Amino acid sequence: MSLPTPRRFLTSLLSPPPEAPIPTLPSSAKPALLTLHHLFPHTLLHALDLLDRNLVTRLTVPVPSSPNSSIPNSGITAPTRPNPPLYLVHSAQTPRPNTRDRDTTGTIYEVRPWAWSCSCAAFAFAAFPARDASPSDAAIEVPELALDAWIWGGPAHDPGVPPVCKHLLAAMLAEKWGLGDVPTRDVTREEVAGWGAGFGD
Repeated sequence: MSLPTPRRFLTSLLSPPPEAPIPTLPSSAKPALLTLHHLFPHTLLHALDLLDRNLVTRLTVPVPSSPNSSIPNSGITAPTRPNPPLYLVHSAQTPRPNTRDRDTTGTIYEVRPWAWSCSCAAFAFAAFPARDASPSDAAIEVPELALDAWIWGGPAHDPGVPPVCKHLLAAMLAEKWGLGDVPTRDVTREEVAGWGAGFGD
């Protein structure tokens, strides 16, 4: 019997979600949570802290009901799938009061679980560590996933353990297990573009 790849193993930890994720996890989820704690000791605790302090918000962009998804002059209508949610995670650090800067909301990070990305510096450093490229870093073929399939690490083609940060892990725990009292907001594409450009509420 062969061992699963790290990505497949981590995917199996969060899928399927617990039967009753809110308000407390059932005892059947304890082994998965302990395994996550062993694999990500500091990251998991910080992720749970973000959820505990209600610093995570889920944004969804509703699929338009108008026939805008049709291809002009072809009569073909593209299939409509729900847009994957994205998360806004407020920094757990309290912003320092500054007489010049009136913004006291702190830093907000944009997390996209299905694309496996976070806008924080910790994720960037984990995704692109300082190392020399070697011949063994050649791309490895990974089987294609169905459009609706989810795997730990998103659509990356690296079979190793994907980078992770506390913001991304908090979003994954909220998405897959329903942990935390995460509010959901329906937003427009323009609002999502505004968040991406750095504009807040």
